[in-house]
Amino acid sequence: MIKKIRVSNFRSVVEATLMFTYDEGKAPNGYEESPKLAFVEDAASGCRCVPIMAYYGANASGKTNLLRAVVNLLDVASGTRCNDVRTIFKPNLISTVGPETEFEIEYFAGSASFRYLVTYSAEGISYEQLFRNGQELFVAEKGHLAIGSALKLTEAYTQQTFQERLDGECTDGQGHVIRSFLSLVGLHMGGASEDIRVAHAEFANRVAVYGFDRPAILPQAVHNLCEAAKISQEEALDRIVDLVRRLDNDLASVEVLELEDPKNAPNYDHLLVLGVSPE
Repeated sequence: MIKKIRVSNFRSVVEATLMFTYDEGKAPNGYEESPKLAFVEDAASGCRCVPIMAYYGANASGKTNLLRAVVNLLDVASGTRCNDVRTIFKPNLISTVGPETEFEIEYFAGSASFRYLVTYSAEGISYEQLFRNGQELFVAEKGHLAIGSALKLTEAYTQQTFQERLDGECTDGQGHVIRSFLSLVGLHMGGASEDIRVAHAEFANRVAVYGFDRPAILPQAVHNLCEAAKISQEEALDRIVDLVRRLDNDLASVEVLELEDPKNAPNYDHLLVLGVSPE
């Protein structure tokens, strides 16, 4: 569950922070009697996050670019869609904040609270850091990796082992880091650290952005809504169609893709946007 996302120097966004918590620091009055979910609580910090959030603004104010920033953050952190962060570097061209884009996200998974920070530019990733419950798991600065005290090293996975894998699999061979260390461990070294694996899984499997070049697969969307709202497939489909029409779009066509096993569809905690083109 996401608590906060901070974006610096990305497209039209110079600096912005999206908070997923209540401004007043508590849930609405009378929430205990309400049949609706009032908040999702981080067991580690006690932070209460809103179950759904919408943001609004004038045309050309940067709303879409905030969502694009979330997409880029997911791509950098998960490593499932991007093998070279330099190809998705999109800075603010008139900003004076510096030549690098920086993302910071705070979220919780299970009983643990995580904070992830990554800075990158046209040359690659210059800084990456991950915390669990306030304790540092790792920090990588310009290709030099330091393992934090919260990450337990073993004979199979030593400081040298991690550094060699970063050098061999996260760089372009010329000293530029082009893939995140988080994605390396999450995708290819899952046995090295359960904490890093869990932290990575949130980006790879638990957060989805629908829209742009990421279409919503209808059977998967229906399945996710059925599971979350405990309703039938027919009602879930009706709700999705109604939402699309309320957004002043209509469905020109629907492509139905059969899922071999819908139960194995990703169980997303966050569906940040359902983007539908009238075309």
